[in-house]
Amino acid sequence: MRWCRRRWSYLTSPRFAARFEFAPPTKEELEEPIRDEAHAWQKTNPARRIRIDRETLDRLIMNLTGIPSNDARRLARGANRDDGAFTAST
Repeated sequence: MRWCRRRWSYLTSPRFAARFEFAPPTKEELEEPIRDEAHAWQKTNPARRIRIDRETLDRLIMNLTGIPSNDARRLARGANRDDGAFTAST
């Protein structure tokens, strides 16, 4: 268990209360859906190559920190959808 990354969420109503514990994905766990989506894009676009540098990958992971894995995967899919390039927008 990742004690330092533990988060609590509370659900309350007049007749019910519950506490949920969850741990957001780690940096390594966030990198996995990004790589998976890059490979999936590559399979559907075999004539083109994925482009990403380490700085951009780290920045993308930093921006995905704190959200659930399924949302990170959806956002990673959108980040390279058009041209296969994970690039920083200005």
